[in-house]
Amino acid sequence: MKIKIMRGIPGSGKSTYAKKLAFEALDRKELPLICSADEFFIGPEGYKFDIEKLGEAHKWCMRKFLDAVRCSMTRIFVYNTNLTLDDLPPYVAVGQAE
Repeated sequence: MKIKIMRGIPGSGKSTYAKKLAFEALDRKELPLICSADEFFIGPEGYKFDIEKLGEAHKWCMRKFLDAVRCSMTRIFVYNTNLTLDDLPPYVAVGQAE
């Protein structure tokens, strides 16, 4: 299993890069998964950000990430903003435990 954690300001290309890597993994017959708190805000009407639900979105993203690790996905791409170093340790710790 390989995990790639991307960080950067909004609009810096994290999601585009993660999707490119996921398609490349599919071409190699791997099982990729993309995790992002932004996905939490995508509904039937498209993307609708709600600052009040940001904490819930990050918990949702972490649960999705943990489920992917448990299911032995071969490639996991996490692309939250991760602007502070405090955002990274939970993902890194799980990745190192595998």
